[in-house]
Amino acid sequence: MNYPYGSDEFNIDIDIRRQFIFYASDKKLALVLEKLAHMSVNITGILVAKDKSRKNFVRLVAGAPEGQTQESLRAARRILHNLGIRYKEIEIIVANTETPAGVPGFINQIYGLLWCRTEVKALFFGEENAIFITVSDVRKAIEALTQHCARRCSTDSYCD
Repeated sequence: MNYPYGSDEFNIDIDIRRQFIFYASDKKLALVLEKLAHMSVNITGILVAKDKSRKNFVRLVAGAPEGQTQESLRAARRILHNLGIRYKEIEIIVANTETPAGVPGFINQIYGLLWCRTEVKALFFGEENAIFITVSDVRKAIEALTQHCARRCSTDSYCD
């Protein structure tokens, strides 16, 4: 889809993937990453942040940039299970763009389309300039992102 923004256009390809959300100590996270690498499972997107108890809060998207396979999902599930890590597996939106890194306004455009339509729970970058977006309502988010000349959440409209 093309999204006009001022005089620029952003080309966005939307995909839905599965992400794993979990908490892990430094050692357990290192083991997860080591075992994924050993099983040749690529990590397309990852967000790691320490919580107050010094545990790592992790959002991990396993699979190649071209797409997720059932094998990569099964491997990630098995690794987390075998390490005794409790996790949630939920849908995540992947927005891929041909817009080169460093062009201002792209994240603003995406967030501006979403924040009043659905709760944006997380937004982070992954491989090949992919933006990973966790929202409370995937259907509403996809609707907003794929609508031609969608109105941003502010009162401004960038479509003629």
